Amino acid sequence: MASRGSPTPITRESYFRAAFELLGERGHGELKLSGLCRRLAVTTGSFYHHFEGWTGFVTGLLSHWEAEQTERILHSSRAAPDPVARVRRMKELTATTVPHAAEAAIRMWGGGDPRVRQVQDRIDELRMAALAEVLGGVIDDPVQVRRLAVLGISIMIGWQQLRQPRELSELFELFDEFEATVLRYVSDDARGRPAG
Repeated sequence: MASRGSPTPITRESYFRAAFELLGERGHGELKLSGLCRRLAVTTGSFYHHFEGWTGFVTGLLSHWEAEQTERILHSSRAAPDPVARVRRMKELTATTVPHAAEAAIRMWGGGDPRVRQVQDRIDELRMAALAEVLGGVIDDPVQVRRLAVLGISIMIGWQQLRQPRELSELFELFDEFEATVLRYVSDDARGRPAG
């Protein structure tokens, strides 16, 4: 632990956070070793202490994105006390914790880099499966669950790509409309169903 007055230690996660900031502010074309080190006020030696090279960094960044922005949201949503609360929790977490500007840049990056596109496609599928799992707790029709999961993810991706600047209040309005659509399919039994 750093002593009072000393700088916070630089970790792999520090690099990942700085990379998401750069992606969100400047796009994938500006995500470079020199800019990353400048942002963290470190030397390239520090970077190579944490990563074997740029390819290893990108692999780690994409893995971090997958774990933090997909698995963590699903885990937190599952902790909600009942199925309808899980839907609301997933909506809130997706709106507030996903780095939307950085994700828009990653999607652009994936258009020219097959390795990034492969991870992005996997994350999209994981998110749809996670949303379907949550929706399946309140809707009995698996076909409708799948349609609504695709719709929910499409709302987020479309908003990320379409809006600049991105007003979070607008995303909340869109997600509120999505939640209202979902709740139209929920039976009274499902509303009172205990957490499972």
